[in-house]
Order: sequence, then structure tokens, then C-alpha cells
Amino acid sequence: MSAIPIAPLREPDILAVAKLHHAELPYSFNSQLGVAHLARIYRIMCALPDCFVGVATDAGVPVGVVSGTRDVRGLKPAILKGLGWHGKLAMIGGLLRKPSAVFTLLEEMKSRPPIKSGEKPVNACLTTIAVVSSHRRQGLATHLVSALEGFFRSGEVTHYWLDTIVENSSALAFYRKQGFAEVFVTSRTVVLLKELRSENSHGG
Repeated sequence: MSAIPIAPLREPDILAVAKLHHAELPYSFNSQLGVAHLARIYRIMCALPDCFVGVATDAGVPVGVVSGTRDVRGLKPAILKGLGWHGKLAMIGGLLRKPSAVFTLLEEMKSRPPIKSGEKPVNACLTTIAVVSSHRRQGLATHLVSALEGFFRSGEVTHYWLDTIVENSSALAFYRKQGFAEVFVTSRTVVLLKELRSENSHGG
């Protein structure tokens, strides 16, 4: 699977990646608002210096995506600003058409403890990872995680976190294998944290 290249998302691939995300992660809030909304989010993230969107392509077709940010606290305000009035109105329309998305949004907005390493807040976050079914269990997800970690290391990030739904046992097993440790569990999600070791260090 290492032969499949991973590169920063380009404009011509945004719609295909949004469709991939929508198909593979249908339960997420942004997915519930539709492909066009997802495409807007990816376009905004591509323009933010603290964000990375990496895409794996096979024969020119996106088959995997990973995204993350070094500053998760600033990401949502930046996305709302980047959506503009048209994007915000489209998001409101999507919420009206998809009441279940409102429940998802409220769950995500619930307060939870700040994520820390010791006393230091952890602001870096893996926001999305998805691989099409035909390319799973071949090491591509690990390759995608490594690409994001390379971006994080370039910004001197030492720890990052992610969350996933409680029911996603296969994802939880994968993250634990990647070195993530569970931080806490809410009614809907599990939050996990990983320390980034130096590329020159070796475990074992």
C-alpha cells in the first residue's frame, strides 16, 4: 500500500474527497449536511496554514483522506468565517432538512474537559480519516496517519487528539494500535490522545 501516494488536497479533487467523506462517515455532523457542505469545509481547510488535508489516490482516484489542525480552537471560527453568508444559509437549510443533524450538533457542543498532556493544553487534532472499503486493511490508514503526523512534527506538535463514536470498535482498535490512549468517554464519543515521538526514536 506504500505505493499509493499521499499528497495535499488539490482543488480538482475536492468534490471527490467530499463524496468519499460523505459515503464513509455518514454519521458525522458535516456529512449529514451533504456533499456540497463538506466540499466547502475542505476548501476552507486547504487555505488555512494550521490545517492539513492529505489525500491518497489510486490511478488518479481519491481512495483515502486524512485531515487535521494544529489549532482546533481556532478551526470552527475560521470555518464559519470562510463559509460566508451563502454557506451559512446552506448550512441552516441543511439543518432544517435533516433534524438528526441538530442532535449531532448539540452532542458535539456539549462541554467536556479540556484535553491536556500534564498541565499543557493539546490543541492539535486529527479531524477526519476515511478509507474506501476496497482499500481497507492494507495499511493505507496507517500511511494517512503518518502523513498527518509529518505535518504536525513540522510545526513542533508533541501531542494530538481525536474522537470517534463509541460504537466504532474497529476504529478504536486501530487507534490504540497506532499508539493512542483513551482520555475520556462521553455519551457518544471516545476521546483519545497520542504523544508524537521523535522520528529518530524507536519503541520496543
